[in-house]
Parts: sequence; structure tokens; C-alpha cells
Amino acid sequence: SPMMAEEITKFLPEIESITRLYPITESVLEYYQDSMNVISHMDNGGFFIDSTFLDMFDVKILYGNKAAPIRKPYSLILSESLSRKFFGDEIPLGKSIYIRGEPWEITAICQDFPENQHFHPTHFMNWQSFKDLIIGAGLSDLYYSRGWSGVYTYALMREGVNADELVDKLMDFRIDFYSEFLGGV
Repeated sequence: SPMMAEEITKFLPEIESITRLYPITESVLEYYQDSMNVISHMDNGGFFIDSTFLDMFDVKILYGNKAAPIRKPYSLILSESLSRKFFGDEIPLGKSIYIRGEPWEITAICQDFPENQHFHPTHFMNWQSFKDLIIGAGLSDLYYSRGWSGVYTYALMREGVNADELVDKLMDFRIDFYSEFLGGV
């Protein structure tokens, strides 16, 4: 649930940082070289992310704003390999890729994720834009639902946290968080 990241930090002071991401399945990405030439690519490696993701996963920004590359609405970070598919060796900062008919400004290029990582993103999109799209489509109930399980939440714990105590607190949080959704457990 998108709301989990916002609420769990109130419940667990042991959390140092938290991030969330939502996978995008099978999107067509398009770059319009001019009115007659369009480069299209079917991609399933996109993620909507919030700004803390980049630090938590140590994403290396090769080109672009290293301090805040994803904070602007409709901003887009391309992986190095996806950037090459569209632009070759050119650094495309400031250009737009169209996704589902909307222009997303390329604000950064990041290093590809290592093969031993459990996911291999090709592009990142701004979280606030995701929220705005969901709510704009009349799906605010879905966004604020505690039962929506399509959003991944990662938490970084503070040094010295007792794992056994944390497990107990997580169970308490889970009961509290889902009780409304489950009809009051």
C-alpha cells in the first residue's frame, strides 16, 4: 500500500529511512526525433519511485542533477543501457520520452543495476506524478487503500536495532495497519 511508508515511520522509530516503488509493466516508450521519426521501445523495467530510493539503493547518477534528479513532476531517470537504445552516445538531458502519451523530461542517466540485484530497473519516474495520475483517474480510494499490495516498501533500520523486538513491532504494526481493511481484526 502506498500509505504503508507514510504510516510505518510513525509506528517504528527504529526506521532511519524508508522508500517505496511501484513497478510499471509493459510500457511503450517513445522518442520523437522529429514529426516523422519516432523511436519506440516496449519496456517492463520502469518504476515510480520516491526521492529516498536513490540514496537507499545507492543509485549512481552518471549525468544530470545528482542531488535531486527525480523531485520534479514528470521527471525521468534512464538507465545507461536504455539511454543508449534511444540516443546512442548522446547525453539526452532535457529531452522528453513519451510514456502513455505523456512527456517525461529526462533529468538524469544512472548506471545500470548489477546483475546480482533482485530487480533490474531501466527507468525511474517521479512518485508524486504516480500519485497525481492515480488520483486524477478517479482512483484515490485505491491509492489510499490499505489493501493495495502492488507497491513495494523498503526500510533501512537504525544501527543497533534488536531484530527480535523489531519483528514483534512489525507484527503489531501489521495488525494495526490492516485491521480497518480486514474489518477490524
